[in-house]
Amino acid sequence: MPAAVGHVQLAAPPGAKDAPRAYHGDVPGTAHPGLLVTGIETYARRLERLGAKAVGDEDLPGHERFCSEAPVGDRLELREPAG
Repeated sequence: MPAAVGHVQLAAPPGAKDAPRAYHGDVPGTAHPGLLVTGIETYARRLERLGAKAVGDEDLPGHERFCSEAPVGDRLELREPAG
């Protein structure tokens, strides 16, 4: 279950930020959501069942984290505090 929005970050080439901003609700400076969740493995399995990759990332001490890519190429990051 989502616990909180961890962050939202814009990653787009110069001059190409209008489309992602419109896609994500015209919030300046945003592009990929980072969600804090509980039960992160459930989310990973659900995305994989739907044909999306859930790529683990161990580069955030104290958290389990993975990223997935939306069909339009936007990245979704999910993380859960370890323990």
